[in-house]
Amino acid sequence: MRKRIRGASSAALLVVLSLLGACESSPQITGSWETQEPLRRRTAYVFREDGTGFRIAGGRMEHFRYAVDPEPDPAPLDLWVRGPGGAERRIAGIVQLRGAAGLRIRLAPPGEPRPREFSRAAPGTFFRRSLPR
Repeated sequence: MRKRIRGASSAALLVVLSLLGACESSPQITGSWETQEPLRRRTAYVFREDGTGFRIAGGRMEHFRYAVDPEPDPAPLDLWVRGPGGAERRIAGIVQLRGAAGLRIRLAPPGEPRPREFSRAAPGTFFRRSLPR
């Protein structure tokens, strides 16, 4: 199964994951999201209800754990990813829902403090909810 996932296109993988239980209509970040900015490399995030997820960028898949407090706006987001040596590192960020189908994420560089806001100079990355096709 792992070999098939690695060989599948990211779009097909997102459709499969959406069909397996991602919440397309939920007002939470749970679900599949793809970048909306044409000048950026295509990136997709999948946030599962169990606090795990993965990121697909540049043909690579990176698994992570996450925690988000949905009350503040923007909401604090913590991602825990494994580095090359297997050690887990925390990446702090913020996330903001934009309607039912839009999401904005801004992550600090690893080890840096959490960003406090989105600004014109640091707007974050915009994503749209991926729906099954």
